[in-house]
Amino acid sequence: MIISWAIVRRDHLRLMRGLSMRISGVQSLMFLMVIGSVLRLSSQQIYQCTLPIGDADFVVESVSMTGCSYDACKHRGKQTFNVSFTVLIPAKTIQISVVDNRKADKPHSVKFWENYKVCDDKDMECPVMPGTTLSLSFNISIPKAVKNKDIWTRVEAFNENKERLLCLKILSAKKGQAPKKPDL
Repeated sequence: MIISWAIVRRDHLRLMRGLSMRISGVQSLMFLMVIGSVLRLSSQQIYQCTLPIGDADFVVESVSMTGCSYDACKHRGKQTFNVSFTVLIPAKTIQISVVDNRKADKPHSVKFWENYKVCDDKDMECPVMPGTTLSLSFNISIPKAVKNKDIWTRVEAFNENKERLLCLKILSAKKGQAPKKPDL
């Protein structure tokens, strides 16, 4: 009886060790998938803003911008920005701001446009309830002053209480160069 208990115990430990390794492998894979999806939203140079855990009141479904690819994102005149995201909090109104975040000491040194009221569009129905997926498409005209610089462009959407509904950063490079993180 003692021998059979030892064999069962040994087999049980092997099974648990193997199961533990499989579970930790799944957890590691899940962690890498979450990090990859949070930091890189598309095959372009577009990223989700770094926010404290639990501070993101949105889920980005897809995002793209004309003139951007995996290898390069160039700011040239008017570009179309498309984003589809799900809001997790209610919003009576939605305002979008697009700013250049080039310098740390001047976090909003160039405002491409600010406080664009999405709900004023005839195609948008407001208020927006939690769980609603919104698809927005708008043009961003890049001022000539920043066309020859490496920049982070920040696209943000807020509700009437200034709660963040969307936050994305676009890394763009000056003409003739590969994109790189600007000096901040």
